[in-house]
Amino acid sequence: MKKYLVVVDVQKDFCEGGKLAVNGGKDIAKKIYNFIKSNKEKFDTVIFTKDNHPDNHCSFKNNGGMWPEHCVKNTDGAEFAEKYIELFEDKQRTLSELPFKIILKGENPNIEQYGVSCGANFVPEDGDEYYVTGIALDYCVKECAKMTAKVHPNAKIFILEDMTAKINQELLRGFNRDSFIKSITIDAPNVELVNSYDAFRE
Repeated sequence: MKKYLVVVDVQKDFCEGGKLAVNGGKDIAKKIYNFIKSNKEKFDTVIFTKDNHPDNHCSFKNNGGMWPEHCVKNTDGAEFAEKYIELFEDKQRTLSELPFKIILKGENPNIEQYGVSCGANFVPEDGDEYYVTGIALDYCVKECAKMTAKVHPNAKIFILEDMTAKINQELLRGFNRDSFIKSITIDAPNVELVNSYDAFRE
């Protein structure tokens, strides 16, 4: 059994000041960054996803989609949030002793791709655990969790709610919370919404 930490779309365009800024994005990016540095020994691999759109992507409003242009390939907005580059530099010795993988998504201009299976190239073992964090819970985080769960039905997928930012700030209140959880588990019963304290309590 292996444990994977998944960091979804922690990119500049999704943080405050970016082209598709999500409220709280910078704070969540910092929280995940600190979590990785403090807990890297708990995971076998850290998986990062990134939107990497062409400028004619179908999701953009000027191409008939619903979103402003964001995370266009080779632009500053498509880069990881500030400080994340340090994780990949050997001199920082954060990920130099821990395998990591970067998955690019949204590269086909004709396909809207919120999610991706984060374990597609790993040999599955019964009881594998994926801990999913990032931006935004109600779109790409949710879809990455669902797609990973479908590809690995014997794995356990945990969305760490306190390490996600949300586009819809009312999402996890009352009835909306129950509806959100059902929207995931109806297709992927091996997905749970938890918080990091409960997930890693000794």
